[in-house]
Amino acid sequence: LPGETLLEAARQCGIYVPTACQQGVCGTCRIAKLSGEVAMDDLGGLTTEEQSGGYVLACCSRPQGPVSLDL
Repeated sequence: LPGETLLEAARQCGIYVPTACQQGVCGTCRIAKLSGEVAMDDLGGLTTEEQSGGYVLACCSRPQGPVSLDL
């Protein structure tokens, strides 16, 4: 649904994504984005290298269209 995070969408589909803080700080919900664009409002939960490698935080990433993830 529009505006929901990847974590919320995964839960609605019955897909388990580990979480802890759910605020973009801890990095527990880190997942690999294979394609598509997301708007991520993290608070430092990913390193620059992880972001460059295609990782996003499910708790604070909102898809901007179709997105494929490696769950």
